[in-house]
Formats: sequence, structure tokens, C-alpha cells
Amino acid sequence: MNSRKSFRVSLNLGGGGARGLAHLGVLRALQENKVKFDILIGVSMGALIAAHYAYTLDIDEVENHIINHINKDVFKHSLLGTWRSDDHREMVSRSKKFLLKFNRLYKQTELYGRLLLAPGILDDDDIQDVVYPLIPNVRFSDLKMPFACVAVDLESGKPKIFDQGPLRKPVLASLSMPLVFPPVQIEEGLYTDGGIVDRVGVDSAFILGVQKIIAVDVSNDFFERKKIKTALDIMLRSEEISSIYRKNYQLKQAAIVIKPVHAPIHWADYHNYESIIESGYNSTMEKMVEIKALVRSQKSIIRFFTKG
Repeated sequence: MNSRKSFRVSLNLGGGGARGLAHLGVLRALQENKVKFDILIGVSMGALIAAHYAYTLDIDEVENHIINHINKDVFKHSLLGTWRSDDHREMVSRSKKFLLKFNRLYKQTELYGRLLLAPGILDDDDIQDVVYPLIPNVRFSDLKMPFACVAVDLESGKPKIFDQGPLRKPVLASLSMPLVFPPVQIEEGLYTDGGIVDRVGVDSAFILGVQKIIAVDVSNDFFERKKIKTALDIMLRSEEISSIYRKNYQLKQAAIVIKPVHAPIHWADYHNYESIIESGYNSTMEKMVEIKALVRSQKSIIRFFTKG
């Protein structure tokens, strides 16, 4: 795919871990309503789902494959499959609570050793068993529609848009959340989660020549009401504020923003996948008139300038 080709409308699927399962509902609503977009842009979990959809163009196949995998023992017994956040009233800061979970598991696992000595909590075996089955082992050129994903080069600090070559490593790099996943070596670069700088891929869409963006934001923007006491509290809250502010500024440039997440959901809580998927579907249906109008307007503009 030529990265400098112009695209009328992109569908951007943002990062959010388990909350990204809402993208399945979004894609189902768009497919049922025969809404066509010109390119899929994915970041983090959004990259994984967008890549799979671009390969099949069949939401039933994509959803069945992902749900079947997260219901397997290999996923349920992994670090990614053991989290629950049922009682949102007692939900503390996501990052801080995750660290407390490491402490509880210390006597049974090597998590602390990995945290202190390894580049990520998940090792190569975890990735092979838990993540790779969710990413098609193909090349970008094998996809049935244009797709790009975003990662960040840790050494240069610059975002990188991947849209050609083998698919798996770029998608893995895009979803490699720091601390949890080790960074991914691709040629000369060392890459991590693209959501660090471009949570929903808006900046990347304009670089790719997209004219109008439909952005799906599955971020968890709910602040817990609590006293800020320690240096760790300050650091974590400051990072949350910075990330949300940057993302919201980028989203102002999108033509349409879909926000399926209406309650605090931890990024690693895959247990309530049915309600998460449903929220994606319902939130998209609420915007369907607006979405169809946008797509029609872009088609009309193209027809006007290509007459004669």
C-alpha cells in the first residue's frame, strides 16, 4: 500500500486493552449498515482488531475467533485473563492497582523478577500463546482493504506508521503497553505502544492523507475521587491528565467521535466482553445517521471533481 495515497474516510480504532473489544460492536454496526470506509487505522488493541478485520472483512469470523481465544484456558490463566474489576466503587488507579496485583502474586510467580530485570512482564512464551493467535500471520499486501497501525520508536521517540511488510510484528509493537509487554525489534527500531503519542491514530491519519476521520475512543477517562498523598499518586495522576488532554486535543480534529466506554473498565478485564461489545454497537448506531451523511458527502465531493 502506498502511504502517500489520499483516502477520503478512515475508521480509526484506538487503544484501551479489553475495552477495545467495543471495536467489534462498532464494526458490526457499520457492516450491517453497509458503511464503507477507505482505510482502517489501528492503535494498540485497535490495531489488533483492525488488522484481523482488514484480513477477513467478516465481523462474525473476527468476533468468533477473538472470543473463542479469550475463553480458552491458555488465555484465562495468563496475566491478561485473570483480572476482574466488578466493583467499580472500589476501583483504584489502574496502574497502581496493577502493581498491587504483582505483590499478591509474588510468592507464586516470577513477576517481580520480570518487572525488575526484564523489558516486560509478559515473556516470549506468553506472547506466542496469548497474543500471536489473535494476529493473522500474513503480510499487509494480503489484506482485503488498506490498513495501517502506529507504534513508537523508543530510541528516537518518534511515531512510526506501518503499512507494508509482515503484519504480526508491527501489530504486536502497536499494542505493546510499556511495563506489560517488552518492546518489539523491527529492523533497526525498538517499538512500543503507539497510544503513547497518538491514542486514536488521528495524527497518523492526516500523515496518510485522510480527509475525514471517524474515531473510536475506548479510553477510560474516569478519575477516581481520592486524596493525592504520595509521589506515586502524583506521578500516576499527572500521566493520566497529560494523556487524556493530548488525546482530547487530537480528537477535536476528527469528523466523528464514537465513545463506547461509559463506566470504569480496567484494561485487563476481559470477563464482561459481551457488554463491552454491545456498548460499541449501540454507541455506533446512535451516530449512524451522522456517519452515513459523512460518507455520502465525501463520495459526492469525489464525483463532482471527477466529472468530465
